[in-house]
Amino acid sequence: VQAVKSIYINSFLELIDQPVIRSPEDEEDFARTLESLYQNHSNVLIQMAQGAYELREAVRSGQLPDISKSVEKDGDIDFARMNECHSFLDRFYMSRVGIRVL
Repeated sequence: VQAVKSIYINSFLELIDQPVIRSPEDEEDFARTLESLYQNHSNVLIQMAQGAYELREAVRSGQLPDISKSVEKDGDIDFARMNECHSFLDRFYMSRVGIRVL
């Protein structure tokens, strides 16, 4: 997940450093930049899935005791009770879908 965060930060910084488009050549350069960013983000879904898996394993193994206690149900970990995590992932994936549609 930290790698995904880094990808987004670097993409943002690269975009804000882009000069104003004033010519067809500038537009082509900007299009190349967008294509590069698109490629950089190609593995984000896989990386987020890996992060979710690692979170689940860390909670199960007790590495995150505060979270483990809050999602226990009858002594078992109930991941459906991780509302904040689910809400974040829903927003994140919906945002990615929306961006891909554009």
